Amino acid sequence: MTTLVLTHVAIAPASDPSNILFLAQYSEGQTTAVPAEVRRYAGGRDRVITGPGSTTSITMAFRYMTRADLASLEALIGQLVVVRDQRGRRIWGVIAGVTASEWLAADRLEDVSVTLTSSTYSEVV
Repeated sequence: MTTLVLTHVAIAPASDPSNILFLAQYSEGQTTAVPAEVRRYAGGRDRVITGPGSTTSITMAFRYMTRADLASLEALIGQLVVVRDQRGRRIWGVIAGVTASEWLAADRLEDVSVTLTSSTYSEVV
């Protein structure tokens, strides 16, 4: 049996899984939510309305990223991607945007963060 041990996050577009971007990650956060709202009805009664399923959003942060890696990451915005992290999780989703903070070094960015919103994807053809 083969064991995969990652020291970096691997991000690849679903259209070309061989085009992998490896990034050193220093922080990760996860939010899981269900579609829910509270509606007010007659007599002032509040009711909770929920929908099926849940959505997971993962926020990843990277330090001292090169501008070339940032450009590769920005090219993935809006595409379906697969992310493998150090824990071995495989998450299919979409990157809606990338936030980057400048650093004094001309070729590096101090703090880059990405939020990946999960999507249902089947690898079976």
